[in-house]
Amino acid sequence: MIISTCHERLSEEEFVKPIVAITKERKIVHYLELDKVKVDELIIICGTALADDEYLKHLGLFRFLKDFKHPVLGICSGMQIIAMVFGGKLARKTEIGMVKVKHSHRDRLLEGIGEAYCLHNNSILLPPGFIEIAKSEDCIQAIKHKEKPMYGIMFHPEVRNPELLDRFIKLGLNLKQ
Repeated sequence: MIISTCHERLSEEEFVKPIVAITKERKIVHYLELDKVKVDELIIICGTALADDEYLKHLGLFRFLKDFKHPVLGICSGMQIIAMVFGGKLARKTEIGMVKVKHSHRDRLLEGIGEAYCLHNNSILLPPGFIEIAKSEDCIQAIKHKEKPMYGIMFHPEVRNPELLDRFIKLGLNLKQ
C-alpha cells in the first residue's frame, strides 16, 4: 500500500506516481482517509512538495505505526511522520539537490547508495527506538527501527535510487515467508 502525504492532489504526479511506477503497487490511500481503511500490509509513505507540511497537523492518523508489525518505508515527509509518531522532533534544515550519503550503520536497504536527491525543509532529530543508518553533511538521511522492519529516508529514491524501492519490496516479501 502506498500512502500519499500530498495536500494538493497535483503533487501526487511528482511524489506518488513515480513510486507506483517503480513498485507496481496499485493500492494508494491518501493520509486523510487512513481512518477509513484497514492497514495490514507493507506500506510506503510518500513524500510531498517542499512547501507542503499539512500532514503535520494530522499525525494522529499515523498512530497505528506504533503497533504496526509490517514493513514501513517513510520517504521525506514519511520519515518526518515516523519520527514524530515515535517521539522525535523536527529540525529546520533545507536540502535541495544531490547530496553525498555517508553510511553510519551498515544496512542492506542502502547498499550502493552514495548520492541521493533531496528536497526538504525539515530534517529530524533521532527518535527513541531508532538508529541512524545514513547521513549527509547537514542531516540524518536514513533511520531504522531497532526492532521493527521500519525505515525512514529523507531523500527521494524515486528520483535517483529506484533500486532502494525494489529492495524494500523484497524485504517485505521475505518477511511474509
